[in-house]
Amino acid sequence: MQRAIIYTRVSTDEQAKHGYSLRHQSKVLEVWCAANKIDIIGHFEDDHSAKDFNRPEFNKMMDFIKENKGDVDLVLFTKWDRFSRNQEEAYAIIRKLKAFGVSVNAAEQPLDLTISDNKVLLAIYLAIPEVENDKISERTIDGQRRAQKEGCHVTKAPFGYDKCRTPLGKSSLKPNDNAKLVLKAYKLFSKGIYTAEEVRRRLRPEGMKMNKQNFSYLLRNSVYNGKITIKPHGKEEEQTVDGLNEAIINDHLFNKVQEVLQNRRTQPLIKKRQERYPLRGYLLCPKCDRILTASASRSRSGARYDYYHCQDGCKTRFRADLCNGELYQLLQSFEFKPEIVELFKQILFQVYNEKDLDHISRIKTLNEEIKSIEKNIEKAEDKLITDAIDDNAYKKISNRYSKLIQTKKIEILELKSLTKEVKRHIDQGLTILSNLHTTYFESTVEIKQKILGSIFPGKLIFNGKNYRTAKMNEVIFLMTSNNKHLERGIKKQTAKNSDLSNLAPLLGLTSTLSRSARSLSINFSSKNSNTVKQKRQPCGCLSCFMLLFLDSNQGPSD
Repeated sequence: MQRAIIYTRVSTDEQAKHGYSLRHQSKVLEVWCAANKIDIIGHFEDDHSAKDFNRPEFNKMMDFIKENKGDVDLVLFTKWDRFSRNQEEAYAIIRKLKAFGVSVNAAEQPLDLTISDNKVLLAIYLAIPEVENDKISERTIDGQRRAQKEGCHVTKAPFGYDKCRTPLGKSSLKPNDNAKLVLKAYKLFSKGIYTAEEVRRRLRPEGMKMNKQNFSYLLRNSVYNGKITIKPHGKEEEQTVDGLNEAIINDHLFNKVQEVLQNRRTQPLIKKRQERYPLRGYLLCPKCDRILTASASRSRSGARYDYYHCQDGCKTRFRADLCNGELYQLLQSFEFKPEIVELFKQILFQVYNEKDLDHISRIKTLNEEIKSIEKNIEKAEDKLITDAIDDNAYKKISNRYSKLIQTKKIEILELKSLTKEVKRHIDQGLTILSNLHTTYFESTVEIKQKILGSIFPGKLIFNGKNYRTAKMNEVIFLMTSNNKHLERGIKKQTAKNSDLSNLAPLLGLTSTLSRSARSLSINFSSKNSNTVKQKRQPCGCLSCFMLLFLDSNQGPSD
């Protein structure tokens, strides 16, 4: 007598719990085995799709057959679509079972596979459910894409949103209590001074509990911008449409974050910075001119001591707290005279007033370009009506022009707000500059190192008592050059290089401040333009130093 395992399957949990399909299949198989004098030695039932063989009970059945090799002659099911809806994988499993001496068959579609002609029928039985499955998949995809083109959100609600229905019954999203965390994440990352991981860790205690990959996708997800991105499919290219959901992030902030992400991809990875060593990478060994590194050591009592030290045999080392403290004292000694700060402020205002004329001219040009593009879209519509082009060609043209118009409109908004934004932050930036030691002390290690890079373009050398440097920011030197303590700590070479006298700080100061103000104007305009690459590393000019803070509505310690 043959020994068989019967296998029953339905595709959903709902059918498994509340339907009659499994019981019906079991009854049919039991009757068929009784009529054909086959002994049932096992029964396995699944509630998974047959698009592949990654099914728990089916895998258990295969393990049972392996462990009881020679005790099973047949695997029986009602119809071939219960066995598989994937023709290629079905043949592989049939061959695998055959190697164990086990045949397969369907009670309601029986085949004698020892007869060659029956293999043709087998191919038909396996192909039909696969084709049906493909059609279901295509209909599902088409339905989802149609809904997306109408602005519907058809997948799981992302962080910050809940699923909802519009008054017309369409699937959409509504912001929940976590929306404020999404907005905060975008604002922090847009500053360009934090990595995505730093922002994620900072917001985690507030409730943003997600892994690195999901947070990275959050910063790129256009749904927060009120858009629906439709992936390419077939001959259709990727497209973006307005969503039915309320936006959490405005266009300007979203595009700014994308710009930061783009620039980050083109920059080398930076080793993780440690708050205890802000001077790491900025100190030169006074003996061998190599860059000092930093590490901690412990005494026999277990006390921890941090040091900046040289490497490869050089024994130069300094206590980190001493180096950090002396640098703070050096920055504290920088005295920015109010009249010089006011002079720089007036020069900045004058430069940006001149810049307004350039902005007005550029806005006029952009508006004219938008009108020209809109005329091209109208021409494409006329060609569509007269059947000169088909619907797909029109969609490609329309999408391309629409993106171009959107880019130009965003540039117009940025130009209109740029001067107002800069003037609003000039007072704040100069206040930060005037209180440099406080700013440095309250900042993160990333900002501390950017401050150092802007003030001291060359490396610093600490001799155990004070600092010296081969080069200092020209404008900051001029604005603080009457300070006696600073003159002792900084090489006289700085004054020689700048061609300025310590006794005449205003000599050439106006022209130098004007040059720096214009550089700041150019860099700030470029940084806020989508068409110019953002400059992230400080080059040592005062404009880079100011841009470090004018980028933010809050202080650097935020």
